[in-house]
Amino acid sequence: MGGRVLLTHRYFWPDSPPYASMLRSIAGALSAAGFEVHVFTMAPSYRALRQPAAPSRQRIDGADVLRAGAIQEAGRGRWARLLNVGVYLVRLSLHLLTHRYDVVSVASFPPVLPATLVTLLSRVKGYRVIYHCQDLHPEVDVAIGGISGFTTRWMRWLDRWTTSRADVVITLSDDMRQTLADRGGGARIRILNNFRPRDFDASGERVPEPGRSQGAERAPDALLTTVLPRPAEGAASPLTLVYAGNLGRYQGVEQFLERFLDRPELPVQLNIYGEGDRRRALEEMVARAGDARIAFHGQVPQSGIDRVLEESELGLVVVRPGVLRAAYPSKVLTYLAAGTGLLTVADRESELGRLIREEGIGEIAGPDDLDRLFDYLEGLASDDEAQNILSSRARRLYDERFSEEVAMREWVRIVTELRAEGRG
Repeated sequence: MGGRVLLTHRYFWPDSPPYASMLRSIAGALSAAGFEVHVFTMAPSYRALRQPAAPSRQRIDGADVLRAGAIQEAGRGRWARLLNVGVYLVRLSLHLLTHRYDVVSVASFPPVLPATLVTLLSRVKGYRVIYHCQDLHPEVDVAIGGISGFTTRWMRWLDRWTTSRADVVITLSDDMRQTLADRGGGARIRILNNFRPRDFDASGERVPEPGRSQGAERAPDALLTTVLPRPAEGAASPLTLVYAGNLGRYQGVEQFLERFLDRPELPVQLNIYGEGDRRRALEEMVARAGDARIAFHGQVPQSGIDRVLEESELGLVVVRPGVLRAAYPSKVLTYLAAGTGLLTVADRESELGRLIREEGIGEIAGPDDLDRLFDYLEGLASDDEAQNILSSRARRLYDERFSEEVAMREWVRIVTELRAEGRG
């Protein structure tokens, strides 16, 4: 098969963003398929926490990894991120100009500029370009209220130029594909959703994927503390609903909590895992209401989240209006991989909405129809059989459509096709 392939992104394992681990899986799969795989990235520097050191050159899963220097972003503010982006773009340009590749894959973070740079230099170097769009900019920024005006127009023009000239544009959903089509420009689009990023232990070995515990009872876990009193005999057992994600102003969790507090009769324990600039305000709101059904647990390692999800019936997904046309919530795949159903606040007519309804893996409603979700919770709490069916459907759907194995086969197919076109 052969061919030299470059995968590039600001972050790569052992850095902490999910895409950093996903890219390691992609690199390993392409290497196993017979490609000569290289990764150009930066030293671990993600702002969420201080990262361990990693060598500037390293061979991982058959791929040669080259890391440019970076300063730690934790606690240093926006200037550190901008400086790292600038260094990344300069070093990436020099690398592309001085090396030969047949296929180069670039993602949509940082927004627009790396992909435009890679696509522009392909005109000089002659390699094929894969633009892996995790988000569509500026559409996702507009949907969350981040930018407007001239910046929006400039980013849309630049990204439209890039998507129309990349050899393949990978998006995560049909909604995102339609957004690209509405821009015009004739992008060659493939729909390939993400997969749950694998965990690696301290030695770099893969950690087994999560799955529902079978057989013997498992020991209690501090992360699974239930603060609801035991239900009276004959009453419905409480459901466990989990939210794992950011608690910032863009996530829209606050409106859900406000309405949830108005339904004190629901036998539901809501466990919230994550940090964000709205966490304190949300905790104060719950404390004022005196509602013991809601507990905040802070940031928890992915292995801890997996353990929680295995013992929970539903995972909460909250998506602001318009976001699904430009992005896809990664927590959906995290929930499904653990056999956890979906309780979702989003457009029912979106691809995600159709998936939930057609596959019977939970319930979805818009922000103006939250009673639909609460009525669903009330009914599910009293139906043990429906809970078991929900779990098995969620895990089966993940295995059949969203697993790492499914995604890797498609990645190998895409790169193989591009390599063949390049030789032709």
